[in-house]
Amino acid sequence: MDGRISQIIVDKNGHSKTVWVSLDKGSATLAATRNRIPVSAPPSGKTSGNKVTSSDIERWIDRNELPLSGDEDFVDLVNATIVASGKYSDSSFQAAYDQVFHDNFGGYSVDSLRAALAVEHSPSDSDSAPLVVNSNDYRVRAGEVFDQVEYDGITYNRSRDGVYPTDVYSMRFQFSRELNEDEAKLARDLIAYAWASRIRGEQLSDEDQDTPFSIVIGGDSTKSRSDDTGFALSQWEDMVREYISEGTKQKDESLRIPPVDPGLTVEIYYDNVAGD
Repeated sequence: MDGRISQIIVDKNGHSKTVWVSLDKGSATLAATRNRIPVSAPPSGKTSGNKVTSSDIERWIDRNELPLSGDEDFVDLVNATIVASGKYSDSSFQAAYDQVFHDNFGGYSVDSLRAALAVEHSPSDSDSAPLVVNSNDYRVRAGEVFDQVEYDGITYNRSRDGVYPTDVYSMRFQFSRELNEDEAKLARDLIAYAWASRIRGEQLSDEDQDTPFSIVIGGDSTKSRSDDTGFALSQWEDMVREYISEGTKQKDESLRIPPVDPGLTVEIYYDNVAGD
């Protein structure tokens, strides 16, 4: 490397512009064309297996319909900002991208780039389609919440306004912190107790811990003895959240199941859902 790196901006007519930036040797400070912006290098031992790759950048660029390209040097710059913070989400990625690109490559942010290059960002099939993230994705394994998570060939949809379960055969539970093996088993027991109390069908399966933050449990809602399974599942969700943080409340204390952790929250996902 001759002490400079380049980033190519391509407009919608195919015209390209190359922006060159020099690097101060021996430091992580960028000598930008207009100003100097310090960028912290990733801490030693903190980036193993979690670095942003050129494929990550290309997918993010494509998803946002940005007319950009990224080389290895640019990937290193994004890593220097995002990996050091340990936050791997779309919002933190955009913040890192904006910092590097806006401050060091001609003054563009993601939003101003669209305006400056007259890039039309109209709804497309890729925009309207929900983002399905595999449970092996480092963001999911780090506890980031997505509306759709795929595990073992099944897409799980997060329960939320406008999305409700239909015939459920498998469920996923994502917690607000990591659970050890004993806590995962305790969470399963609390969930199963609520299921037996409200859904009143076949017993739930044992838990399968797909990430440090989540477990997957099989359960057939079609075998419920409730007259209104949808309403019963809604009530069951409230019971699950209460039991996870407070435990069960039988009058006989010897029968009570303790909470996993007071204040622990949980997102509930279903394999089959409908929407408004």
